[in-house]
Amino acid sequence: MGFARVWTGVHYPADIVAGAVIGVVAVLITAFGRRAFDRWSHRRGSGTAVGSR
Repeated sequence: MGFARVWTGVHYPADIVAGAVIGVVAVLITAFGRRAFDRWSHRRGSGTAVGSR
């Protein structure tokens, strides 16, 4: 999809790369935040963390 947008002139290659980097950073923040919340909620003794299976 990124290649097609560059090919048609809608975006510069740096736009696509920047979007991918922002997406990866957002996923990492979410994953580490979830782990931290799970550890925190477990230490509080609340039993099961929100969203855990």
